[in-house]
Amino acid sequence: PYPRVRSRAATALSGDSETLVQRATLARRDTWPMVRAEAVISLRTEGDAIPVLVASVDDSMSVVRSAAIEVLAASSHDQGWERIHRRLRARNEWPQVTAAAIGYVVSHCRTDSVDALLHIVMRAAPSNAPTEDLNNAARAIEALRALGTSDAQAAVEQVRSTDGVPPTLKMALEQLSLIHI
Repeated sequence: PYPRVRSRAATALSGDSETLVQRATLARRDTWPMVRAEAVISLRTEGDAIPVLVASVDDSMSVVRSAAIEVLAASSHDQGWERIHRRLRARNEWPQVTAAAIGYVVSHCRTDSVDALLHIVMRAAPSNAPTEDLNNAARAIEALRALGTSDAQAAVEQVRSTDGVPPTLKMALEQLSLIHI
């Protein structure tokens, strides 16, 4: 009955095919977000659990969403991208979920994410942007660099030419310039 015990059990039983259904049930139906998140992580090597992982991208709690996206980022398939892309574009998404989605973009070389990444960078342009937005903007700049497409390079140039970009992002852009020399 204790959530910490269920959470640890899900972790301990990771990879155990006999408990797949129970862990998938915890991932989708447990009342405690920490249990759902650990159950999602425990399913990372289970090919049959992909639908559960994809559904968890839309969980009501950010800790579960970010865990699901991180697990999907580490997988070799790109199922769930539509949901992750929606999370990446959501202006009101929690910073850790956005960070996980940026990680997914890099892991899967999602070149169709350039516009969403540019919006993340521009969200941090105001001088009163929260630290989490600045951190995600720096991650998004790095992701654009990693993608390396002409669209991604144009987005970086757009940011570089935008007035009022915070000094921390200017530094990220300058580091990119040094890397390309």
